[in-house]
Amino acid sequence: MDSLPLKERLRQVRLDAILEAAQELLAEKGYSAATMDDLAARVGVSKATLYQCYHTKEELAVQVVLRHVQCLEEYIDALPPDLPPLTRLEQVADMMISSRLNRAKSLWRPGTYGLMPAILADDGFRQAQSKMVAKLCGLVREAQQAGEAHPDLEPVAVVQMLISIMRDPGYESMVSEDPASVDRLRTTLVTVFIHGVRAKRRKH
Repeated sequence: MDSLPLKERLRQVRLDAILEAAQELLAEKGYSAATMDDLAARVGVSKATLYQCYHTKEELAVQVVLRHVQCLEEYIDALPPDLPPLTRLEQVADMMISSRLNRAKSLWRPGTYGLMPAILADDGFRQAQSKMVAKLCGLVREAQQAGEAHPDLEPVAVVQMLISIMRDPGYESMVSEDPASVDRLRTTLVTVFIHGVRAKRRKH
């Protein structure tokens, strides 16, 4: 971004601030209850300025989800390459599930699920998710080649199982009813997921 003209850098900083505040607002209130007035007040700009950047609340929310996927891709890329591939996959699963269960950050709140058609129709989201899925499938294949993951597993199916956890509304009620269980629930989901992927040990 440093190579961009100053005006463009300032615009990008503003967009990042809007998306960060929008993610916090959506996590707090959910898509249906959050308003552009709320967001404008939180960012410290006029509602007209928001609409100059994003034409509708739906468009803004889709961009928040897209940003989340892009951050996940960056997280995958930043993992130390010398770590065993199954360990890297476990760290990604832990990060994804932790963010899903974190009520202060999770985008999957009541009202957000109705956005799925718009999210899945967005070209930018589809491209970003395709890249993320490819990277995760690559980790599964690496783990299989290293003998750490079961060789008969279909990598795409493994990744879709992880994505399904992210989108399952059932976990929202579990966290709401017992906030103290978040760590236990996270550990359970990560453990079951990795245990299912791990290669079976041969009996001697």
